[in-house]
Amino acid sequence: MIKGCLIAVGALAAIAFGGALTLAAIFIIAALGFESGGPVATREIASQDANRTPQWSSDGQFLVVNLGYHIFKVNANGYALSRLPAEGDAGQFSPTLSPAGKIAYLDGSENQARIATMDDNGEQIKHHWKSDHRRRNGMPQWSPNGTHIAFTTIANDDRGNLINEAIIMDDLGKVTSKHTYAFGLGGGTPVWSNDSAKVAFSWLSRTGHYAITIAYVDGSSTTVIEAPIRSELETPTREPLAGLSSVAWSTDDQTIYYVLKQSADSPATLISTNISTSKESNFVTNLGDRWIEHIHLSPNGDILLFVATKIRDGKFTFQNSVHLVNTRGVVLNDLFTDPIELRANPGEIQASWSPDGKRIAVTNNERSPSLFTVALDGSDVRSLVIRDTNDNYFPAHAEPAYP
Repeated sequence: MIKGCLIAVGALAAIAFGGALTLAAIFIIAALGFESGGPVATREIASQDANRTPQWSSDGQFLVVNLGYHIFKVNANGYALSRLPAEGDAGQFSPTLSPAGKIAYLDGSENQARIATMDDNGEQIKHHWKSDHRRRNGMPQWSPNGTHIAFTTIANDDRGNLINEAIIMDDLGKVTSKHTYAFGLGGGTPVWSNDSAKVAFSWLSRTGHYAITIAYVDGSSTTVIEAPIRSELETPTREPLAGLSSVAWSTDDQTIYYVLKQSADSPATLISTNISTSKESNFVTNLGDRWIEHIHLSPNGDILLFVATKIRDGKFTFQNSVHLVNTRGVVLNDLFTDPIELRANPGEIQASWSPDGKRIAVTNNERSPSLFTVALDGSDVRSLVIRDTNDNYFPAHAEPAYP
């Protein structure tokens, strides 16, 4: 049995001002820098709120993952580990892998937050979308066909007002679609449809509404859901009040799934919505007092996977668990029949499906093993990356290629 420390909620796009957020964390803290004119420690912000979801290669032979201040590539058997890129300043976060093995990521070196790409050997690095004193970029996501990258930003307009933007660019860095929204409390990580034609992102506004908007590669957009959320938005607290997870698409791209926590006192609810009719269905109405950032649908479209952080008395407990829920609304047991103790800071623990849907990879950034895979019944835990007391990472079953 592995004893590990999983990060307390990596963060949904949450209403709690200054709370743990996915890309919203980068944006809100960056916004403070914008408004005060002071500097923003971009690398530290990007590290705290990085998307550490393990990225599987399309053939399942290797994974790419963000551990600490670096991106690593590791064989699925744990016998080889390499840092990507091999040299240069630290500060690479939130990798996403295209079907062809090209990596898009957030480069936080040089105290910036630039959207960059490289190959799966850490070479052919290109910076496509740079940040400056007026703009901060969020976590990029490759389209399933590998032709486009979506990400969100927060920026100052010409009048100095803060705005959110959802941007889609091609693999050469040319912007093909841009969608601008009044500044709220952030937009969640964009999630591509299976047909690569559109991307959905969840966001929260200062007017007390949550929304899910779909942006299309052709430049159009539509808001599928927009509804009030019961919470006090201006409470200056780092504790969770309410939150909205990123979405997961059904295999036919007609339904989106997401988790909503309406208020500090309400349970998390798993919801499905038809994107054509905007009809919501609360098919799991009580996931308990939990904080959930990302959800992922299995390759066969039957089971939803998510990491949840327990909340008690309105505060994070840093007790995390990995859950499986089928799309018929049946809540399955925790992934581990004898639950692994997963305790960490917000955002450090993430999980993802293998391409064949038979295994789940779990990032445990703050402890060792820092990356492992497990069968769906919680058995056959396989360590891939271990971490020593000096915060160095090593392949679990071979001589280290790093450091």
